[in-house]
Amino acid sequence: YLTRPRGTGEPLSMETVKSYGLAGTLSYILIELGFWAIAFPLALSWYKVAEGSWLDLSNAADKAKLLGAGTVFINGVRLLVPLRLGAAIALAPTVDRVLKGVRGEEEEEEA
Repeated sequence: YLTRPRGTGEPLSMETVKSYGLAGTLSYILIELGFWAIAFPLALSWYKVAEGSWLDLSNAADKAKLLGAGTVFINGVRLLVPLRLGAAIALAPTVDRVLKGVRGEEEEEEA
């Protein structure tokens, strides 16, 4: 059930990921965790390089800079949503094989 005909023209959406069932949902969770684990440290490092100092939330000027940088960051991240959805769909068959392997081991233990 994890194969789709090519050229269906169906746009990437969360519904497409959900159509892969538990494997699709778990693959999306894994992709999102990995993405944000990389994105936040990169954004903070980018801020340090761009401004020359770490963010100081007790400073009003730094709070204003955070608002501007946050807006740029969120819009940039939004552009990557199709990539993240595509990665989750690509990972779904592997997650499905792992789930089947785990379920197979559980069934062997019950027997």
